[in-house]
Amino acid sequence: MDADKDGVISKEEAAAVTRLSLMNFKSFMRNIKSYEDLQKFPNLEYFHAGLTYSETVDVSCCPKLTELDLSDCRMLKTIVLAKGCKPEIKYPVAYKGVKAKVEYK
Repeated sequence: MDADKDGVISKEEAAAVTRLSLMNFKSFMRNIKSYEDLQKFPNLEYFHAGLTYSETVDVSCCPKLTELDLSDCRMLKTIVLAKGCKPEIKYPVAYKGVKAKVEYK
C-alpha cells in the first residue's frame, strides 16, 4: 500500500488498492468497531473484514466489491452494500441460527 515508503498512505496509493484483509494477529487481539475508513479505498474488489463482534458491517462505500469475506464476524446481523453491488459473500456461522440480511445504500 505505502508504495513510496513514506509512512503515509496517500489518496492515490489507497485508490490503487483492490484487495484488503484485516485478518492478522492484531485483529484477533482487538475488536474492530467500524469500517468507515474503507471510504478511502474506493476500488476494493476483495475485502476480508477480520474479527469483529459488530452486528452490522457497512461496505456501501465499496461499489466494486466482487468478494466479501465476513467469516470472522461472529455476531453479524446486517450487511450493507452499495446499490447494484453483488459480491460473493463468505458468511460466518449464522448468529443464533439467523443468516445476516443484506441491505443496499
